[in-house]
Amino acid sequence: MKKLIIMKNIEKKYPCAGNQIKALKNINLSVEYGEFIAIVGTSGSGKTTLMNMIGCLDTPSSGEYILENELVSEMSEAKLSKIRNKTIGFIFQGFNLISSLDALENVELPLIYRGIPKIKRRELAKKALEQVGLSQRHKHKPSQLSGGQQQKVAIARAIAGNPRIILADEPTGNLDASSSETILKVICSLRDKSRTIILISHDNSIAEKADRIMTMSDGMIDNSRQIINNSFYGADNFF
Repeated sequence: MKKLIIMKNIEKKYPCAGNQIKALKNINLSVEYGEFIAIVGTSGSGKTTLMNMIGCLDTPSSGEYILENELVSEMSEAKLSKIRNKTIGFIFQGFNLISSLDALENVELPLIYRGIPKIKRRELAKKALEQVGLSQRHKHKPSQLSGGQQQKVAIARAIAGNPRIILADEPTGNLDASSSETILKVICSLRDKSRTIILISHDNSIAEKADRIMTMSDGMIDNSRQIINNSFYGADNFF
């Protein structure tokens, strides 16, 4: 299959008290169109740093990131902004909803930044809320919704513009077991619509729904512990 994402020898360093801390070390990763990838690991393993890199929210200290056959390091800020707004949909653990806006307005917000006319963006926002089962809650503000419903609004916001990539950072981290299961079903349904999903989690049971599971530790991907279709594969099967 065609590669959507290719990362080669990616490293990320941060200055700290006169020293350099490596948050990512020699990351080699490829993701195909329509694939559902889960990245697991304990807190501090580098999962979120890698997610930010994939989402063009951060830049590597060294290495190459190729997104849809283009070298990200050579993209202008305007091009990166367009990718973050149009190509990638972000789902965060903390929902990040605007408290003064209702569900429909929250979903519409990124579409405003894309310059989509009001009638069209309202249509897209309503369709997205319907996809996550919240068509009857579009006039409710975040304070009037449960945690699971708020996360559904956040998912609707991420998918309203029909992005090719969905990045989900601990999307069930603030939810109870029942709500977590519901949200996971919604995310899995997005894969059925040919979107590429990259989910990070510390919970292996959540990651088990993915096509491929990668384990991170100390800023590195442990290729020897990759799981593809519930079978362990070595590094030779990675690309």
